[in-house]
Amino acid sequence: MSTPFTIHSINAYTHGLLGSMIGMFGLEPSQMRELVLDMHGQVTERLRAESIEYSDLRNALTPTSKKHEVAFIFDSTRVESWHYGLELAESWIPILSDLGPEKTAISVGDIIGLPAELAWSALHRHLVGPEDFPILSPELYFVTYMTNLTAGQLKKMDSELRNRTSAYLGYVDCTVWNPLKFAMLLPQVGLRIGSKIITTADEDGNANLPGYPFEASGFETIGVDDDQYSILLDHRLDNGVPAWAEDDSRIALSVLGGDFSPLSDGDVFANDLRITYLQESHGASLQRAGLFGIDKDILSGAVKEKISSGLVYNLRFIEGSRGSERVPELDASMFTVQVEFPDEEAGVKRYQVGLKYRAVDHSSEITTFF
Repeated sequence: MSTPFTIHSINAYTHGLLGSMIGMFGLEPSQMRELVLDMHGQVTERLRAESIEYSDLRNALTPTSKKHEVAFIFDSTRVESWHYGLELAESWIPILSDLGPEKTAISVGDIIGLPAELAWSALHRHLVGPEDFPILSPELYFVTYMTNLTAGQLKKMDSELRNRTSAYLGYVDCTVWNPLKFAMLLPQVGLRIGSKIITTADEDGNANLPGYPFEASGFETIGVDDDQYSILLDHRLDNGVPAWAEDDSRIALSVLGGDFSPLSDGDVFANDLRITYLQESHGASLQRAGLFGIDKDILSGAVKEKISSGLVYNLRFIEGSRGSERVPELDASMFTVQVEFPDEEAGVKRYQVGLKYRAVDHSSEITTFF
């Protein structure tokens, strides 16, 4: 690799095109890398033509430790139209415009595939709303899912939704794992960046094909080729399926020089010098996760166990240098994985683990933990 790049997210998790191309056309890892980087270049140019920098989409597409992912839950039986998703959008789109995050990925859909008793139990435990929510067949609960919300934005949006529609039941904070995420196979309807909504486009370039009323709230809709969008601009809601995560990491790491081996097959390590750095620079996070001061092999094992079924984000190739001198020996291929550990208060907290990837032996060195 010779040209630096940063790719926030590659969706081989819920979108099967890249994976199917390996089998159909016998793509080699180097060909996959060229395909993804070429696609990334095209998406970057398309967005730049609309005065959007791809780099500005990072917080919408990747997990962040201090922001929330939230599922706003609606009772679709309280909507008169059969097109209840569109009708409910008339409630949440103006609120997004006025009170929501400037950068966010928005997905919508029904809760599907979860046994009714489990869905009701999960809602009873996690729904922030009335204690007596309606007991419905799970697919009658409609979800609008957003990323990158501050606590203040969440509070204001929740309050305003309650005022606008009786169909709104409350929200579930999906920042960390809960069983409802397994049933949220939600299509993304838009990626907000300021006053613009990026959507998929058809062959003629038409955006916002479902007809969501974004323009009525002052948004400009911008279309991107469907395959390019679904692979590079689609937020991956982690549904907790390890097999999907393995397929996902096989392709992601191939872009960093890997050979289609999943992340779970590789070694994870940290040498003594790195452990010292982590304890000095990320000690508070390690302490909360119960990892401070433990043996480096135990620390590496604990991290590997968590990242083996995690999703790979923020892939980047960084040219090595020493001052103004180019030093290829210092080149680095990096990526980030989200992990969850119990915290000191018997809850669960999300962390971002940064890793340096060595394609030659498919191993990863822990570099950051925050």
